[in-house]
Amino acid sequence: MKSKLSAYAVIFVWAICLCARAQSVLEPDNFNTVVYLDTASGKVVPLERETASESTKLRALGFGGAKQVATVPGSSSPVQFPAGQSHTFAVRLAQGADPGKFHLYKFASTGNARAVVLTNAYVVGAKAGMGTVHFDTSTLGTTSFKFVTESNLPPGEYGFSANDSQDVYCFSLK
Repeated sequence: MKSKLSAYAVIFVWAICLCARAQSVLEPDNFNTVVYLDTASGKVVPLERETASESTKLRALGFGGAKQVATVPGSSSPVQFPAGQSHTFAVRLAQGADPGKFHLYKFASTGNARAVVLTNAYVVGAKAGMGTVHFDTSTLGTTSFKFVTESNLPPGEYGFSANDSQDVYCFSLK
């Protein structure tokens, strides 16, 4: 009888430890939404969500090339973090989805909007991937991925966006 109770106690403690470990991982609640992980407070912080508009600007009636620009409204994001340190973000994706579809862009404030040049085309070629900023990706929990920025990002306006979406999850580094 005593050994049975001891076995049940061990199983009970083991189950509690598993539950505690499962709850300690910060993950976003919603799919395809990038959030900030405040590891100090253990909270998930939503980012400013904007819809980007894309436009193509021709140079010399197209003979001088063209550039594709993405623009979001507002000169600065109300979501602000300190510059000079790395930051951790996360996104929850459907099973099998590729986190590589997300890119981090550095926007320039232009009046009442923020803009980034996506592609710059010339008569003899094109340069794509402009305005992108490097970040590291790793798994987080069961269906989420963690994005960690480099610590040397300069102050400015930034936003995460997926290839298949016009949604931009914006933040400022001050």
